[in-house]
Amino acid sequence: MLTRINKNNTQELANFIAGRNQEISSDVLIQVSKIIEDVKENKDEACRRYTKQFDGIDQKMQKAAQNIIDFHQAQRQKGYRLQKEMGIYLGQRVLPLESVGIYVPGGRAQYPSSVLMNAIPAHVAGVKRIVMVTPPDKQGKIHPNIAYAAKIAGVSEIYKIGGAQAIAALAYG
Repeated sequence: MLTRINKNNTQELANFIAGRNQEISSDVLIQVSKIIEDVKENKDEACRRYTKQFDGIDQKMQKAAQNIIDFHQAQRQKGYRLQKEMGIYLGQRVLPLESVGIYVPGGRAQYPSSVLMNAIPAHVAGVKRIVMVTPPDKQGKIHPNIAYAAKIAGVSEIYKIGGAQAIAALAYG
């Protein structure tokens, strides 16, 4: 059960915590201490490593990314060239766009799937410049899952901006 902490229930929570009689093994304390020191020293890299180790998030996002890659690689078109008559050719040349922009919603929720499902098809098609815009949180940061999805999806540039102004910036530079 999660309880919101406020000034009316802090004493109640303190009493609850103090009243627990569960002992914590020294092995757990040592492991937790090592994790805390590693995060202090290595910051985000350590957090990503432990999230992958304990929560398996990295593997799930990598698997989703690979499924999207496989699907869109099967759709790739190469074009064709036919000789109608001597010196007359018909055909189609398929080329990727020079750049694309993707908008990833933010705010109260995070959507790494929006990153994967929009950036990966562009990357598979051969687009060299994939620009992502997404609103930052109140501290001006992008959620780590969004940033990680952008990394594995091949996003070239990320701008912390949302709303109509973000769409306009993608359209007009």
